[in-house]
Amino acid sequence: MKSSVVGSFPKIGDSYQKQKLRRGFESYQQQKISEEELQKIQDEVTREVIETQIKAGIEVITDGQVRWEDPLVSPARKLSGISINGLLRFFDNNVYYRQPVIESAVGWSEPILVRDFQFALKSAPKTIQIKAVLPGPYTLARLCKNRHYSKQEDLVLDLARALAREARALEDAGARLLQFDEPSLPFYPEDFKLAAKALEICVTPLAHSTIYLYTYFSGISKIFDQLSTLPVHGIGVDLASSRENIQLIQEKRFPKDLALGLVDARNTKMEKEEELRNLLESFEKNADHIQFLNPSCGLEFLPYDSALEKLNLVSGLTKDLALRRHS
Repeated sequence: MKSSVVGSFPKIGDSYQKQKLRRGFESYQQQKISEEELQKIQDEVTREVIETQIKAGIEVITDGQVRWEDPLVSPARKLSGISINGLLRFFDNNVYYRQPVIESAVGWSEPILVRDFQFALKSAPKTIQIKAVLPGPYTLARLCKNRHYSKQEDLVLDLARALAREARALEDAGARLLQFDEPSLPFYPEDFKLAAKALEICVTPLAHSTIYLYTYFSGISKIFDQLSTLPVHGIGVDLASSRENIQLIQEKRFPKDLALGLVDARNTKMEKEEELRNLLESFEKNADHIQFLNPSCGLEFLPYDSALEKLNLVSGLTKDLALRRHS
């Protein structure tokens, strides 16, 4: 079992030093610095985010998605057939995303996140595992505005084919742990078979990677009985947003390995360590399935200091549980 993160980490903190990325974007928009100079600032912030995760004791990290404008735009922007529209609320959060608009057939023409992954790989010690994160094709389709496809299924499957090529490019670049984010799926259980078919397309080209599907922001009871059909090694489950997810893990044997979203990544209130320890002990039915402990979702919903405090808690609990397992 290892400590992990889900995706994003706060790019900006309260101090002047931690606001350099914001200043960099403002300077770039005002044409005071070049794109190359902005990229150097992004590189610097990415190194700092990687270092912060490692210092917190996290064993499986991401690049913090420092270069991502929001949860969808950065991956979607580089797919052909997609333009970018105005801001919409991202689920029930107080953050927004720029809505991708499907203008023509979707396709993949070049690597999207490979450079970011390779940079993170070179910036971290070899003992630290870097996880690659992609939006799931079903959620991406759900959050797009479709002006081209007469059938939603055709859009989902074309997005899956494009993301499959990106996943393979990431694997070729050295990724051995890939995460697909599908927060929309539990909200539309009637589309489970379509989402599973799309995921199958995404993972078919992969030969060496461990694959996790992450859900968050909701309960998964309506799709629980179908999870065994997914072509993945494990499921990320948000324990902070849904009491029913806790009950499922306490009462039912999971068909896949688990990554538990143990601390609430959307609330600055700190969890009590003893309560979380007791909660983990209540998951006896699935103790051997728990492979990762992590926040409930990406950490960019939190202030920098709160995000770091949550990571320290996850790391400490993971080490404590690992010691108990081996004692």
